[in-house]
Amino acid sequence: MNYFYIADNDNTLKYLPDFRLVRQEPEQIAVPTLKGVRYISHKTGADVFICTPHSSMPQVGNFRVVDENATVYECAGSRVGVGDAPAIITGVVNREFVPENKEEALEVIKKALESIK
Repeated sequence: MNYFYIADNDNTLKYLPDFRLVRQEPEQIAVPTLKGVRYISHKTGADVFICTPHSSMPQVGNFRVVDENATVYECAGSRVGVGDAPAIITGVVNREFVPENKEEALEVIKKALESIK
């Protein structure tokens, strides 16, 4: 899966070659009912990410990332690293959604993918 940072100033896509999304797997919780037990799926934590930032990307705070399927992830991250070490950003995904104009977004993503090949 390829991911792009959505630039805040002009909504251009900046390729993130090593963005990794780690999904938290939901757990099954048993809930007693009058008819026995019902199992409910429950997430215990937020999805998290780690990446090396693009030069125009904020290293602390909120930003948006989109994958090649047009799913947008609203992320909150902070820089990890010391001194002159390469910056690494890690954080949580606050929300994810598919834009209303998905077909239009897919066209923009397709052009962005062609530019990195």
